[in-house]
Amino acid sequence: YQRRVRREALRALFATPQNNLRLFRDGVSLDVRDDAAVRDACAAHFGADGDKTTLIDTVVAILLRTAVLDDVARVQQLAGGDVCAVRADSALLDDFLTGSVMKDCSLMITLVAAERADSSYTPLHASAVAFRVAVVDVDQKASDSVERYAELDRKIVDFCRNAEDRVNCVQ
Repeated sequence: YQRRVRREALRALFATPQNNLRLFRDGVSLDVRDDAAVRDACAAHFGADGDKTTLIDTVVAILLRTAVLDDVARVQQLAGGDVCAVRADSALLDDFLTGSVMKDCSLMITLVAAERADSSYTPLHASAVAFRVAVVDVDQKASDSVERYAELDRKIVDFCRNAEDRVNCVQ
């Protein structure tokens, strides 16, 4: 189930990346909607059969192998709760702000050919690539914005509950 859901989410992300997906090859940014550029980049890592589907399947395998998404989601849960209670309790406020940071973080997944990987990379089982995952863009949030973060969360939840096309929303 998780594999299918994550694969579909990544396909949707490739189809409409906005500023939520960046792909680099040797430090040069690629347009993820440019199938030829993505195919060339993938072929460099995965051989002649490398394409966007191969890349998506590889990223899904990495996300399933690591606990990074579960860890991020667990910390994001700290940003829940009643805003009035959060403002009145410094421990709840710290938790809320920490959770808010993780709602705006980014994941960076680095792939390298397994034979060129150093000890900072993890080999991907039965694959010619190794990977490294990092959580980046973890900017501290200001405590005076608690109400704004809570309102934004409410708007997102309401949109997803009322959306006709629930495929695009996480439940």
